[in-house]
Amino acid sequence: MLSDPSCRAFLVNQKFSEDRADFVAKRYAERFTDIRKILSFSTFNFPHVVNVDWRLDYLIKGENLEKLNKPTYYIKLKTMEKDNKEGQAEFVCTQEQLTDLVNKLKDAEYSLERLDVS
Repeated sequence: MLSDPSCRAFLVNQKFSEDRADFVAKRYAERFTDIRKILSFSTFNFPHVVNVDWRLDYLIKGENLEKLNKPTYYIKLKTMEKDNKEGQAEFVCTQEQLTDLVNKLKDAEYSLERLDVS
């Protein structure tokens, strides 16, 4: 298997000798899948969202009897941990906050698509 040219170029840029950079890049290319597998077990993993429950309430009046007339969303995210433990996160938000959350999730999705993570 040939060595990874970007790895080799990086090592040479970091003042490795040509021979040492070739050696390390070749070993890196040979063990790439093993390295990736080990790193997947040793990194911090966030829980995965597996389901969403939501409810829309429409507030007509507040505690002080003033008119509010605004929607309030109750969101419950069901999650799954790496070791198959179930969890949940619950929060309440306004329409603007929910729109902001959706836009941030779309930005995150777009960033992952640009990285071409598989």
